[in-house]
Amino acid sequence: RFGWLAEQIAVIPRVKPEKNCGSGKTGAVTWSASPEKQFGVFCFNDSALSDQDETVTTLAAGLPSSP
Repeated sequence: RFGWLAEQIAVIPRVKPEKNCGSGKTGAVTWSASPEKQFGVFCFNDSALSDQDETVTTLAAGLPSSP
C-alpha cells in the first residue's frame, strides 16, 4: 500500500523483496508520484522501538543456516 512520508515522498513499505512490487527492494521504497496524487500517510515513532531488543542475523550466501 502506497503512502506519503513527511518529506512529500511517495513510498511503498516492503519487508520482503518482491520483483513485482517495489522492484525487489526492501524498506520504504520510493515511488514517482505527483504531489496531487492521494495516498495514505505513514506514521512512525522510532522511540517506540527503543525498548525492544534487536537481533540481527547474517547468513553467508550459499551456506545452509543452522537453527
